[in-house]
Amino acid sequence: MTASNAFPAAPTAGHYVIAERAGRSFALPFDQVRGGLLRPELEPVPLAPAGWLGVLVLRGEIVPVLQPDALLGVTSAREEPGTLVVFQAGDALVALAFDRVRGVVPLPAERCRGYADAAHLPWLGPSYSDERYAGLVLVDGPAFGAALHARFEVAGVPA
Repeated sequence: MTASNAFPAAPTAGHYVIAERAGRSFALPFDQVRGGLLRPELEPVPLAPAGWLGVLVLRGEIVPVLQPDALLGVTSAREEPGTLVVFQAGDALVALAFDRVRGVVPLPAERCRGYADAAHLPWLGPSYSDERYAGLVLVDGPAFGAALHARFEVAGVPA
């Protein structure tokens, strides 16, 4: 299955892609997001580890499609991804399953406070709240990339 990039070009510094999973909102650093896909058809991977949903071909590259629930501290009964966020994790691309993507927004640092679960999930950063987003969790891109590698054994992602 071949897919294409669905995100337009946008500013990077201080901008985040807001993605929802199991009723929670997460802010992924825009400079590590390479695209988004709506309900793509996936190729199954026989004997794939838990959390692997399949693969897709994106711009000639085979990209694993992963369910990041355990790394985000959420549980969801939904198996099929509504939206995939293509994330640069070290040297590798991975597509992460989310329920939906709300957009790309700037998030001022002065509105961030506390940490989601720094002891158990250290890649989940401070929470952010304003009139649009309550309890939005910022994701530390490099640390999350390393966690993806460790959890899913994604080739090319430094541990």
